[in-house]
Amino acid sequence: MRQRSQIVSTCSSKLVTLREILSNFNNYYNTLIYTAENKNFFDETINILEEMNIVTLKITADINKADRIDVIEKFVKKDIHCILAMRCLDEGVDIPSADKAIILASSTNSKQYIQRRGRVLRKDKEGKKKSADIYDFLVVPPEFVSQADRELFERELKRILEFASAASNYNAVHDIISYSQKNALMRNFINIFKEYNL
Repeated sequence: MRQRSQIVSTCSSKLVTLREILSNFNNYYNTLIYTAENKNFFDETINILEEMNIVTLKITADINKADRIDVIEKFVKKDIHCILAMRCLDEGVDIPSADKAIILASSTNSKQYIQRRGRVLRKDKEGKKKSADIYDFLVVPPEFVSQADRELFERELKRILEFASAASNYNAVHDIISYSQKNALMRNFINIFKEYNL
């Protein structure tokens, strides 16, 4: 099961989509990116950010508290565009200036994904931030080979639906489902989605 979860977290199409998302930003400031717990995937993410001239500092579990504080201060002052996080920034960190989050690291741990969402949904002191943009990824397998595949996908879907339920663009989820009905690879996704009565 852990191996399947790792495959979902490091799916290469996520990096292609990351580049597309970033290319549509008006500016890169105030962006948090949560990457998968995989060195190759982490390095590939850094390469994309460097190629796009996005000034980024990283925070990982190996970085000490003083250095983390320094990275966050630079982020708040807009000395950098983005923080790239791996296995951290889930709790005990307050960055209300963050208004964009890209969650490449798929997590079925509800506490973890709620905390990640909370990083960017906190109001800033000035009251200027009215909303935040969260980009999450759902990896849809072409077929369910086993019950474990289905269960993993159901947990992923639960996260997406929870995010979408509080989103201003909730109808976009339904648009995706409508489009997906034309795609044979998405039939499993549609069937599970219908089980949630949405």
